[in-house]
Amino acid sequence: MIRKSKQTEKRQLPEGWTIDKHLGLVKHYQTKNFVDSIRISVEIAELAELMGHHPRLVINYSELGVSTITHSEGGLTDKDYELAKNIDKIYLES
Repeated sequence: MIRKSKQTEKRQLPEGWTIDKHLGLVKHYQTKNFVDSIRISVEIAELAELMGHHPRLVINYSELGVSTITHSEGGLTDKDYELAKNIDKIYLES
């Protein structure tokens, strides 16, 4: 079972995100093609480096799967929710 920190217990999930008991926050994005998936993944990687919080990325041609969890805390923290919101922005601006 996924643990939420006290600060995240009352947070609403960002739109389209779900909680997986092993992966944390999860969302799948449809992209135009494989190259678009890679381009968006690179933008996410750059953001993750700046935030010091790195998501799991899975590319399957025109589908990009993203999940984020704070392993050091054993569950979800504000970092995960903030990263999810910022990933949504990247996708919407692509």
